[in-house]
Parts: sequence; C-alpha cells; structure tokens
Amino acid sequence: MRSWIFALAMAFVGAPALAQTPAPAPSPEGAVRVASDQDGQRIEVQASDTLAIELQSTPSTGTSWAVIAQPDFVAEPTQQRGPTVTGTPRPILGAPSWQVFVFTFTGAGTGDIVLKKKARDGAELETFTITVTTQ
Repeated sequence: MRSWIFALAMAFVGAPALAQTPAPAPSPEGAVRVASDQDGQRIEVQASDTLAIELQSTPSTGTSWAVIAQPDFVAEPTQQRGPTVTGTPRPILGAPSWQVFVFTFTGAGTGDIVLKKKARDGAELETFTITVTTQ
C-alpha cells in the first residue's frame, strides 16, 4: 500500500516539472515571418522589410540549418536562436530549438533562398526553399 501512495505522490510532484508551454520563435518585431510549412512558396516583401525564416533544429544531436543559396539582392543573414518550449528549468537533451535566419534586402528582384538541414556528419536531412520577390 505504501508503494502505491508513494508512486501516486511522485506522479503529482513530477507533473508540474513536465509542464511545458510552446515558445514563439525569437524573430525581430515587425519582421515578415516565414515558417517551415511555407516551404516551396512565394513570398512578396518590400525592399525595406526584414524577413525571418523560422526553422527548428536540434543542436544537442548535431542537426542545424545553413543557407546554401540566396539572390544578390539579399544581404547576408543574421541568426537568432531560442527554445521552442518554456517551463523547463534547463534545456532538454534532444529537444528542438528555434534557428531563425533574419534577412534584409539591398534592392528589388526575385530569387530563391535555399537552406539545408544537416546532421553532425554532414549528411543532408532536409531542404527548405522560398522564392522571394522584393519591390
């Protein structure tokens, strides 16, 4: 009987520690936000806009995204990272995190931005492509 009471008590004590809330991607305020479900789509922006591509990677297991191609009218991106969940006292091994690529534009044009997700050993796991048009 004691073991059942102890198990029940542990279940209630451990439950709050497991509570997690999804965290938004750390994109700059006012940016045109692009999510992973927009792969293959066309995005229209103004040359004065900021574009944030929000993807998830798992750094603890060695996966990360890298920009493979971008048009000449797109400046080199900056990156921002952050957790995908809140409510845990420390990062969870194997949990994904946000990897956000922030682009600005140097002029007008149309072209593809291509990112690849790679494993620690360099194997390509996934590709993300959008066609961006600036005016």
